[in-house]
Amino acid sequence: MPEIIERKRLKEKSNLRKLLDSTRQYYEAYADKYVEFYNGWSKQKDAFSNPDYKEGYNKVAKTLMNVVKRRERVIDIDCGVGTWSTLLAENGANVISLDYSPNILRRCGERAKSLRLKSRIHGVLADGSYLPFRDETFEGATLNWGTTCF
Repeated sequence: MPEIIERKRLKEKSNLRKLLDSTRQYYEAYADKYVEFYNGWSKQKDAFSNPDYKEGYNKVAKTLMNVVKRRERVIDIDCGVGTWSTLLAENGANVISLDYSPNILRRCGERAKSLRLKSRIHGVLADGSYLPFRDETFEGATLNWGTTCF
């Protein structure tokens, strides 16, 4: 099991790398659980059997679908297993799915492929604090429950 560092304000920047590594280890270890978790959304099971909980996710989804336009370039920072990336791509956006965890990013790619959205979603392995893109590359960006951006 990965060592989980308690989340608190960092007093020293030197601790940032240790926190980021801990976060990546956590997501590497629990990637399958996140796939199961988000699969529960469409099936209305587990946490999503609670209507209030499901409503919160539905509101985020509706907001994203109303804001993003077809053919826009959007970056999904800390994309996780690709829930929001695939939603954006289904709405016609071209999505860069960026995450710090190789295993999580792989899961995002698998989700895109299974939904036949691979041509609209491109994974990038990077730290969300240091985006490897020029300014004004994207028309939109998402950061939902991100952990690597401070």
